[in-house]
Amino acid sequence: MRSFLLFLLVYFFFFPATSIAQENQGYVETVAWWNGVVLELQPYREQLQNLYAETEAGLSSNRNQIETEFRKRLVRDYPGSSYYASMGGVWQVNGYTAFGYDRGWHIHKLTQRFGTLTKSYDFRQNVFTVGEGQNSIGLKLDLNRPQRSGFSHAVIPAIAVTAEQLWLKRSSRTTHPGPIAYILNDVYAERFAGTEGMRMDKLAEKMVAEAETRQQVLALAGEMYADSTWQPASSHQPTRNNPLQIFQPGAQWQFPFNLFDLIPGYFWFILAGLLGLKIFISTRGTFKILGWILSRPWPKPQEDRTGNFSLGGKRAQAYSPTWNRTPVPVAEEWSISGETAVPREWSLPVLQSLEWKRFETVCAEYLRLIGLDPRETKIGADGGVDIWVYKPGRETPVFIVQCKAWKAYKVGVKPVRELLGVMTKEKVINGKFITSGEYTAEAVAFVEGEKLKLVTGKMLIDSILKLPAAKQKELLDIAVEGDYRTPTCPQCGVKMTLRQGQGRDFWGCPKYPRCKQKLFYKSDVA
Repeated sequence: MRSFLLFLLVYFFFFPATSIAQENQGYVETVAWWNGVVLELQPYREQLQNLYAETEAGLSSNRNQIETEFRKRLVRDYPGSSYYASMGGVWQVNGYTAFGYDRGWHIHKLTQRFGTLTKSYDFRQNVFTVGEGQNSIGLKLDLNRPQRSGFSHAVIPAIAVTAEQLWLKRSSRTTHPGPIAYILNDVYAERFAGTEGMRMDKLAEKMVAEAETRQQVLALAGEMYADSTWQPASSHQPTRNNPLQIFQPGAQWQFPFNLFDLIPGYFWFILAGLLGLKIFISTRGTFKILGWILSRPWPKPQEDRTGNFSLGGKRAQAYSPTWNRTPVPVAEEWSISGETAVPREWSLPVLQSLEWKRFETVCAEYLRLIGLDPRETKIGADGGVDIWVYKPGRETPVFIVQCKAWKAYKVGVKPVRELLGVMTKEKVINGKFITSGEYTAEAVAFVEGEKLKLVTGKMLIDSILKLPAAKQKELLDIAVEGDYRTPTCPQCGVKMTLRQGQGRDFWGCPKYPRCKQKLFYKSDVA
C-alpha cells in the first residue's frame, strides 16, 4: 500500500505534462494588476489613520468626543464622507474617487467615476465591476489560481437579443442564468487570454463602452459555436444559485495519459475506504488529526484588498458613492449586485433582517440623527445597557437603551425587569427598550406607571419613516453596508460561522476553542 501511494505521489509531482497556463497569460496579468492595487492603496490607508491620530492628539482621552470631532473634520475637509465608530465609513477623497473602510482602517471598497464610466472594486470578494449607462460587467478573480477567474455578470441591453440567439447554438451543452457572461468567458479563454493576452478588466471596459468590441466578441463566439467539435476550455460552469461561481476558462494540468481512465472507478472507492479504516483503527492517529483540526487558527480576512488605479482622468461631478450596487434594471424595492439584494427603502422586514450588532448601531445612529448624543457600549459585558444617551454638551445621561433584534420571539418580562433594575442602580430616570419584534402582554403590563418605554419594530420603522428622505437614506446605507445579516460574536466582535450541531444548527465563533460563544440559529431569523 505504501509503495503504491508513493508511486501516485511521484507520478503527480514529476510527470505532469506541460501546463497550458502559460498560454493563458491574460488571467495571470489580470491577477497581477489586482494585487498591484493593494500596494498602491497602502499610503491612502495611512493617510486616513494619520488624520484620526491628529484629531486624537488635540483632544482629551474621551473616545466619544474624539470620534465625534473626527467625523466633523472628515465631513468638513472631504464633503460626502462619513464615519461610524462601530463599522467604519466612506472617504470621499475627491469628486470622483471614494474609499470604503472598516473600523480597522482597512480599505475594502473603491469606487471611481470618470465621466460616464464607473469602476467599482470589492476587495473582500475580489470582484471588479465596470459600468457605463445601462451597461455593466463584473468579473470575479481567483488570486490563488488565476485561470479560474471569470466574468461573473454582464448586462448590455443593446446586444441582449443577439446574444440570446447566439447562445441557442450552445444551449444543448449547458444551462445558463445569462448568456453574455458565458459568451465573454468562452471568447476570452479562446482568443484574448493567449501569451500576449489582454487583461480581463480591459476587455470589460471595452465591452461596456465600445460597440465595435461588442460586435467583435459576438462574431468570434459565432465562429466558435458553429464548430461542432468545439468544447469549452473548462467544464466548470456558474450556477443559478450563485452566479459568481464562475470558473469558466481555466488551464488544468494535463497528463501523458488519463490515469482515471485506466483504473476502474470502484478502485478509488476501495482505496478511500481502506485509508479511512486505517485512520479509524489507529486511535492515536485519529486524536492527532482531530487535535490538529481544532488547533488550526481560523483564517483572517485579507487586509487591504485594494486595487491598482489612477486618480487621474476626466473629473466628474461630486457624488456620493453607493457600494454594492450596479446599474442593472431591477424591481423598485431592491437593487441586485453580485450575490445579494440590497434594500432601497426602509420596511419592517429590512429592520428584522439586521443582525443584533447592526440593529444596535441603527438604533444609535437614529438617535444621533434626531439630535441626541448616543454612546454605544463595547463588545462584551455591557452591564445591561447597549446605548447611553446624552444631550449634546451634557455629561449626564438623559436615558439608557437596551436593544434586542428578536423576530421569532416576543420580549418577555425578564429582560424588561433587568433594564428597570439597571435604571435604579445607575440612578437614570428614563429608559427605552427597543426590539425589532414585539413584547408579550405581561411585559407591557409590567412597565405601566414606570418611566421605561417599550419600542416595537413597527414603532421604530414609523419613526424612521418620519425622518427627511436624506436622513432615511443615510441610515439605510449604514444598516445594509457589507454583511448585515451574519451575527457578530458577542465576545470577540467578529462575524460568526453557521455550524451544524446535534439536532440544531447554531452560529459559532470562528476563534473556537479560544472563544466558545454561540447563538442558536432559526431559519426565519437572519
